[in-house]
Amino acid sequence: MGFDGDAYSLETLNAWLWRSSIKTPLSELIDDPDWHLGLAFDLNDAGQIVGVGSWRDESWLPFLMTPICD
Repeated sequence: MGFDGDAYSLETLNAWLWRSSIKTPLSELIDDPDWHLGLAFDLNDAGQIVGVGSWRDESWLPFLMTPICD
């Protein structure tokens, strides 16, 4: 089974982070309001998340989130 990106609208999809039973949209964890993070595909041991989203209404662009450690 493949993924047909044309069958979905990024405006209706949201990538989420589940941590300690709390669900947070990934888009709320970044400082750029022009990004909407629609789908997350993978999380590695370093905490990086890869997926697709839209930036300034351009659909299906890849993203890589890297955690900032204080």
